[in-house]
Amino acid sequence: MRSSRRNAVALVAILGLTVVGFLVDIQTRQGITDWVWYFIPLLLTAFVSSRLFPFVMAAVLSVLTLAGYYLSPKGIEPGVSFINASMGVFVLWLAALLLFFRRKGELALLESEGDYLSLFENMLNGFAFCRMHFDGDRPLDFTYLKVNPAFETLTGLKNVQGRKATEVIPGVPRLAKPSDLNAEQSPLAVIRGGNETILLVEDDARLRASVHKALSQLGYRVLEAINGVEALGIWKQHSAEIHLVLTDLVMPGGINGRELGERLLKENRKSKVIYASGYSAGVTDNGIPLVEGVNFLTKPFQAQKLAQTIRLNLDAEIEPV
Repeated sequence: MRSSRRNAVALVAILGLTVVGFLVDIQTRQGITDWVWYFIPLLLTAFVSSRLFPFVMAAVLSVLTLAGYYLSPKGIEPGVSFINASMGVFVLWLAALLLFFRRKGELALLESEGDYLSLFENMLNGFAFCRMHFDGDRPLDFTYLKVNPAFETLTGLKNVQGRKATEVIPGVPRLAKPSDLNAEQSPLAVIRGGNETILLVEDDARLRASVHKALSQLGYRVLEAINGVEALGIWKQHSAEIHLVLTDLVMPGGINGRELGERLLKENRKSKVIYASGYSAGVTDNGIPLVEGVNFLTKPFQAQKLAQTIRLNLDAEIEPV
């Protein structure tokens, strides 16, 4: 509908300017480059969807240019006037050729975009295009610009386009004080700890011990699990005491970090879960939208970053789902 309306408006403008240009042409003396009046309606053919229309208009305007030459009052020498008219015809056809290739390029681009969109919509992996929101150089949140059906199927998130992650993902906190992100630059001793209980799920014994030590120094009570199955057992016994779960994404034992997080969030939508992995944050094949420093830590991470992310999650309010 919009394309048809644009075509109609462009055709009316082209016709009107062509008639005006011809009337001006036949009223002025030969030798004045009145073909310039025809150049404007030719340029307006760019707004008509037909790819060959510039050539049609170039032919019509060429005839009018020559007709104007014979019908207009005599001016300078006939030979010079005819050269001016011929030059006008040449310029009109050159412009039509450029408009043709411009339109051809636009159509090819639209076709390639259509092919890409079809591939994006039908691929089996879940993908999302997002715009990140930063406080300085640290990410705070992101907005979903475009997601494919597989993303919705894998994550269970529906109608997320145009919405922020903190609005649609259970367990992702909204940071009430973005300026607090600068706390990472402070020594560990300066970062505020707490007395909350944290369930640490990590199969690497050395890393588990290191994280346990760092959290204990900050005053937290730490419960340990080496895999998802053991973590679920601890959760059943101490769910009322556990304030946050820090889990590795990839673990042996039959239940990985994604599945563990899903079960905990299904049981309690206000559960706070932070994932850790050696891979960078993003929408992974596991279907979890991850934001570095919010619900995700990239291994290896510094103690300051661990402490800051833990504290921000514990202090943050969970957005209602």
